[in-house]
Amino acid sequence: MTITAKVRKRAQLLLQTFVVVMVYLFLFFELSKPEHQVWQGFMQASEKINIPLIIFVVLLMPINWLIESLKWRFLVKRIEMVSIKNAFQAVLAGTSISIFTPNRIGDYLGRIFMLKKGDRWDGTIATIVGNISQLLITLIMGSIALLYFSKHITLEILQWNKQWVWVFYLLIILIDTSLIYMYFKFPIIEKQWSRYFDIQKNPFLKHFNLLSEYKRKDLYKVLSFSLLRYAIYSLQFFLVFKAYGLPLDFINGMMMVFFIFFSITIIPSIAIAELGIRGIITIYIFQSIGTGYLSSNPTESLLVSASSLLWFINLALPAFIGGLFIFNLRFFRKNDHL
Repeated sequence: MTITAKVRKRAQLLLQTFVVVMVYLFLFFELSKPEHQVWQGFMQASEKINIPLIIFVVLLMPINWLIESLKWRFLVKRIEMVSIKNAFQAVLAGTSISIFTPNRIGDYLGRIFMLKKGDRWDGTIATIVGNISQLLITLIMGSIALLYFSKHITLEILQWNKQWVWVFYLLIILIDTSLIYMYFKFPIIEKQWSRYFDIQKNPFLKHFNLLSEYKRKDLYKVLSFSLLRYAIYSLQFFLVFKAYGLPLDFINGMMMVFFIFFSITIIPSIAIAELGIRGIITIYIFQSIGTGYLSSNPTESLLVSASSLLWFINLALPAFIGGLFIFNLRFFRKNDHL
């Protein structure tokens, strides 16, 4: 049955309030854990930290999310014209909801519920395209880091024979080439599937028609947005390490950042748990790989503090702000049914 205006308004407010409470509770409990007290770790190392660098990293945060907003706005313009302001709010609201959902599923919810009239399944498909482009960049740059550190990884850590190192190189190149090829084949997926399914009659598969509207130049543009965002995010991580006094040169430092992001990406988690995972991965990579590229070994507490600070700046802080925009989401629209 159709939801009445009164019921819709009450249900909307109730659900919005519930989601906001969940977001702030998860943030509060996570940041209250002794091992994750970002501010405490920051204060303990404050005498050695380069504060101007940290301020610069914080200033890069809104630019980072603005680029993501522009990318999403570009993808959904075939469904509905969204203002930059609403796109920015949708992205931050999605970041908030992703805090307590597996593999950041909430990221999709925050965005599609910002649409006023556009089909939400189409909005989901558009968001998936954007996320896949970001994943593709992360995997490719991570692969470059793997190749950069391959001698150290394969010969010293894994203790492989030299002939297997070449197999390792070829495998990485093959995987990356395949991923790029599949990404640019998005526009013909609908044509391929129509050979086996009656897409127009299938209530779900028909939404994949949207993919045929993305031309190659559109996918290049989306990939450019993702690359720019990745560059800013990586620079932030490198600058945080430099602010904490880690003896890293630019090339080695960025390659280690690429490798850390690559490792975080391939491990499934909820966003709130990423804080702990990020710290563990950062410690492992610096201890196993970084020893050959650093003049001195950083302490575990310093590495955890640095990685946690970036998590706070780029995820916790935007999630906190995005919680305010959840009240702008339309969980129920005028013609929705129960």
